[in-house]
Amino acid sequence: MKELLLTIWANFHLLRPHWLWLLPLLVLAVWWWKKRVSVASNWQTLCDPQLLPHILISNQNDNATEPDHSQSWLRGLILTGGILAIVALAGPTWQRQPQPLFKQQSALVILLDLSQSMLATDLKPNRLVQARLKVTDLLRQRKEGQTALIVFAAEPFTVVPLTDDSKTIIALLASLDPTMMPAQGSDLTQAIALGEQLLKQASQPHGTLLLITDEDTPQRALKAASALQNNGYKLSVLGIGTTDGAPIPQPQGGFIKDRSGQMVLPRLESNRLLELAQAGGGHYHQLAIDDSDLNAVLKDLDHPDPLQDEANQRLGEQWREEGPWLLWPLAFIAALAFRRGWLLILCLVLLVPQPAQALEWDQLWLNARSTRSTRSTRSTRSTRSTGSTGSTGSTGSTGSTGATGATGSTGSTGATGATGATGSTGATGATGADQLNRHR
Repeated sequence: MKELLLTIWANFHLLRPHWLWLLPLLVLAVWWWKKRVSVASNWQTLCDPQLLPHILISNQNDNATEPDHSQSWLRGLILTGGILAIVALAGPTWQRQPQPLFKQQSALVILLDLSQSMLATDLKPNRLVQARLKVTDLLRQRKEGQTALIVFAAEPFTVVPLTDDSKTIIALLASLDPTMMPAQGSDLTQAIALGEQLLKQASQPHGTLLLITDEDTPQRALKAASALQNNGYKLSVLGIGTTDGAPIPQPQGGFIKDRSGQMVLPRLESNRLLELAQAGGGHYHQLAIDDSDLNAVLKDLDHPDPLQDEANQRLGEQWREEGPWLLWPLAFIAALAFRRGWLLILCLVLLVPQPAQALEWDQLWLNARSTRSTRSTRSTRSTRSTGSTGSTGSTGSTGSTGATGATGSTGSTGATGATGATGSTGATGATGADQLNRHR
């Protein structure tokens, strides 16, 4: 056990250590949260501890001066979860696992015959359907390497260039039909030349052309296969059909006939296709019900180059990341947040209002002494303004009292003049009384 711990400690490191920069930010966020929550309980700094129980409302059987342990526990839980998440993102590791240094780079170009003879019904439902199913199985079992698809009749056409996405080729196979070809025929020579061109354009030093056809092999195709082998590539053939053959149905009904009116029965010429495969340095396989033909083709593709096989035996080292194991305690902590009321409490805590403080623009440019002087000056001005306002109010009151004296309540006038509480108000009241007597 001790040796295991020492090995882990010696090999421990982080794959992405830059994530650790989030730790100070996390601690700062928790500290800011704690400080913001404590603003609501600043009475402890303003009042004596002996007075706090009498002026603050406390919970049942609790002292108002005691800290809120539930908030501290919640902050600790969030801090722990944040640390676990950051460490998991940093990628802790201490174990190595071997990995091959080289990826299988064998390229495969499928040459699919789309002549009308592929509609013969000696293979049910026809030869073309069986060929498409076999290609689908081949692509699903082929795990590495690039694949291209070429269809041909009188002329070859590239359906999919060399790619690692075999699913795209599988999706397009169902739409391939002889009726989509512009001209009927079966030119194997041009199909082989186009396949070699795709390999050269992709800078593939090695590759295999898999010809899927039921046609006879002309002499020109044998020469093209030999030239292909000389350039470092090879040609394998998968024969479709039977030696007995079968008629070719037409879409409008009936069967295809030759110029003499005889029904066309395309037969599989296995010997001629075998010669073509040997000329191209590959192998010939006939379509089988089981996967024997498919396994043979895959075996040829898995060993395109002995030098590459030797390179694939070299193993590199890749560190296995152990960070996902930290997600288990993190998930447990996150599950606690879904308890009833927890999310609401968290939102209320984050929305605690801060105390407001009035601030004027001029105060930003004054020091403490200037601020006190300014406040004293403003206080004096405010006092004088208040005294003037009181005098004016008394005068108005006296005028009103004078009106009252006009109704015969002169004694009330003197009382009202006394209410003004200023000498000027009394004078004003007397003036109003003299004017009323003269008027009478």
